[in-house]
Amino acid sequence: MNAHGMLTGILNPLTESAPDPNRRSRGELCVDCLRQPSLESAARGVCGHAGNAYNPFHLLLATAEGAVVLGNAAPAIARRDLAPGVHVLTNLDLDDPRCPRRAKAHALFEAAAAPLRDADLGGFLESAAAALADHSAPLDSTPGAIPNNLCVHGDAYGTRSSTVIVFDAEIDRFRYWHADGAPCRREHREYDLPYEA
Repeated sequence: MNAHGMLTGILNPLTESAPDPNRRSRGELCVDCLRQPSLESAARGVCGHAGNAYNPFHLLLATAEGAVVLGNAAPAIARRDLAPGVHVLTNLDLDDPRCPRRAKAHALFEAAAAPLRDADLGGFLESAAAALADHSAPLDSTPGAIPNNLCVHGDAYGTRSSTVIVFDAEIDRFRYWHADGAPCRREHREYDLPYEA
């Protein structure tokens, strides 16, 4: 997140091949975007790169005014503008209907968003934390698939932390809650974000 009110995050999509260590770091994309003063300038900067310069990625850029997902599944970098509402981005694709976890997450987050319509931030945070701690997603029928609950526990991998970020229109800034550990075991605490005056 930067002082201009833009946040970014990146996911590595599920692929059949191992990452190519000779390509540029995908993490640099987030850093480069956060140096920009607006979503549009950040998106233009990313789209100006060759898609095959990086291993596959899904990059989210968001402000209070809008959000986009940029990805390089094809040789070129593609942009998808997000309509207002609930979206779920996984290691498959944005709002991918093939993913049982995405379908379950979409329903949970749609329900969690309901209190926001009544400006009930506390109700939203409680519902969002419960959604992030969910262990009830239907199993993925894909051969060899890993458990696809929102909160995953495994020997070699699992949910390490959880974050909720909300744009609070009353104070015209983002607010940040973080659980340092699996959200079914650790409570989300609010942390102050460093904003420039």
